[in-house]
Amino acid sequence: MYYSQHNAAAQQHPTYHAPLLKTAVIIQCMHEMEIPMSEHELLAPERHKEPTKQVFVRLVEYCLGINKEELSQPQFSGLQDLAYPELYEDAFFEASLLRESTRLMTICGEPDFGLHDFVTPSSKRLQKHLSAVINLAKYRLESLESYLELNEKREGVLNELNELKIEQDQLRNKLEDAKEVAMQDNGAVQDVYSEISEVEADIAKLNEQNTLIRRQNNELKKKHNFLKDSVDTTSVSIQELKNEEKKLLPQIVQSPQRLKREMSTLESALESERKESSTVEKQVQLVKVAAANVADATKATSTVNEKLEEIKSELDKENMLLPEINITRGNLSKNLNKMTELSNNIDHAKRQHHKYGKIITLYIPESISFIIYKMSLNIHL
Repeated sequence: MYYSQHNAAAQQHPTYHAPLLKTAVIIQCMHEMEIPMSEHELLAPERHKEPTKQVFVRLVEYCLGINKEELSQPQFSGLQDLAYPELYEDAFFEASLLRESTRLMTICGEPDFGLHDFVTPSSKRLQKHLSAVINLAKYRLESLESYLELNEKREGVLNELNELKIEQDQLRNKLEDAKEVAMQDNGAVQDVYSEISEVEADIAKLNEQNTLIRRQNNELKKKHNFLKDSVDTTSVSIQELKNEEKKLLPQIVQSPQRLKREMSTLESALESERKESSTVEKQVQLVKVAAANVADATKATSTVNEKLEEIKSELDKENMLLPEINITRGNLSKNLNKMTELSNNIDHAKRQHHKYGKIITLYIPESISFIIYKMSLNIHL
């Protein structure tokens, strides 16, 4: 396609002209557009005015989409005011055909088309006009193919866009659900942190009690060792006195009253030492039991500490938060149950110790009395 510039006005608004096609090419293209036309009609249109007019009717329908019935419809509202409107039907058709043909040729770059091309058509102008229409039709066909291809791509993109919008809505809903779950999980995490703080406080108290019990245990061990040494020394002294008594017994006559007083004094001292030693031993046993229980509690608390560390590390994993919290709660419950069980064991040990302490308290005086009785019998003998 090319354009020419004729004057100053044309220089401002250049007019495009389609290349002039040969007669055979025009006839072939017209047949491709399913518009019947012969070579005689193209070369001598002045002899075939009506077929030429029908060619333009078909061209208007092919290019502009306006059929013959639509061309016959009047385009003004004053038709009812006419006395005999049926007399003007042909005039309406001719005027509409001329108007639409002129518009079509203007679109094709041939604005000089007019009524004379219908009244006195010429072969040269008809070939020029048909060449312009064929050029537009070819361009329209090529553009239509590109348009259909682009429209197909556009439809695909729109479908993908709709799918992405649906996916976006789904993701937005999932995000809202995740936010709600996160808010609930934050509350659960705060509860777990509160429980952790309480357990840490209990562990600190147990550590303090453990330290105090160990200190008391060391002091009682020292006192026990001291009393044990005292008892051993007293026992050795008594044994030495008994040996000396055996040596001196054949030489002197002892006063029974004096001997009884001495034996009573020794028995009282021995009983006092034994009671104190027994008390210390009981305290030592209590301390040992308490220390063992505290050791178990310490192990349990160390296990709790390990679990707490695992909980703190696992709390950072948001997708595993609730299962880990449930496991941690179970472990905390087990450890608390274990601590309760240890406390019950300590109470039970205390009750057993108190029970056996009473039995020992009742048994030791009877044993001492029996020993003193035998010693007195030996003395009398």
